[in-house]
Amino acid sequence: MDSKILEQAADWLDLEDEMTSAQQEAFARWYAVPTHAEAYRAVRSCTGRDDLAKALALAQMPDSQAPSRSSKARILQTSQTPTNRWPEIKISLAAAACLLLTLLLIHATSGRDVPNTGTHIAASPEDMSTRTLAAPVGAPASEVLADGSLVHLNADSALDFSQSANERHVSLTRGQVFFRVAPDRARPFTIDSGTASIRVVGTAFDVERLGDSVLVAVYEGIVQVRGDRMVEMRSGERVQIHAGVLGPVTQSVKDVSPDWRSGWLEVRGEPLGQVLARFQRYSERLLLLEGDIGNDVRVSGRFRLNAPEASLRLLAEAHGLTLSSSGEALRLRSR
Repeated sequence: MDSKILEQAADWLDLEDEMTSAQQEAFARWYAVPTHAEAYRAVRSCTGRDDLAKALALAQMPDSQAPSRSSKARILQTSQTPTNRWPEIKISLAAAACLLLTLLLIHATSGRDVPNTGTHIAASPEDMSTRTLAAPVGAPASEVLADGSLVHLNADSALDFSQSANERHVSLTRGQVFFRVAPDRARPFTIDSGTASIRVVGTAFDVERLGDSVLVAVYEGIVQVRGDRMVEMRSGERVQIHAGVLGPVTQSVKDVSPDWRSGWLEVRGEPLGQVLARFQRYSERLLLLEGDIGNDVRVSGRFRLNAPEASLRLLAEAHGLTLSSSGEALRLRSR
């Protein structure tokens, strides 16, 4: 794979959460080239993996300390030590990706299976016009759609994507998705989320399904949201639609992307039932409420999503609740 293309892919990946509309449009044109798309997927699938950290560490070793080619492959296969942060490096992400791909090639030719620990959703090269994407419980996932739009699925979320010469359409079947839509005035991008629909041309926004409610938050650009009426929302605004009825549009979005993308849940006065539904996306155990506390208890705080049981214990302590464990379920109730 061409190192220059890998370097371009790494540069685009570095901008993934911060693209302007013009950059998103340029990325969509770049990604439309099959070799570019392949390079982008390769670099993305490496980032955050233990394999990449090992490749980076090997790249910094003095020649006198570096293991042989066969030893390098063995290190990549056998080490199970998790990496919590990237080592300080002087080489680019693209160079590291090239090194990793080279090492994995050596490993593959040795007859051993290459470990695959990423949460990247593999793209289907045969048919990119109609697709279903899903993220499992506890593991958010990301993908680039055929039109160059970026989608980041929260854990336990799913969508269907289709496109034609005149439109691009997403059906959000469950969960929460952050979109960075590639601009295309000739083909509006619409999202059906059950009781609400969203229409955009090119922007960044978050859509979440919670029972009969849909929450929309806009991080860049303009979004049209339709329920019992239509509202046009701008950057920094959010709205909740319950059973098809739009609530008031509020100004509460300050960051460049949702907090869940960095592994956090931050809530201010939200019903306990909605908060528990968000934790359920990260828990294999069933999370249950006893009594009428789902709407009565309002929760405020900042909690880690990848440790739902520990976060729920903090929540219970802060709000005077009891958390108990019974079989495959965790139960919250009033004291």
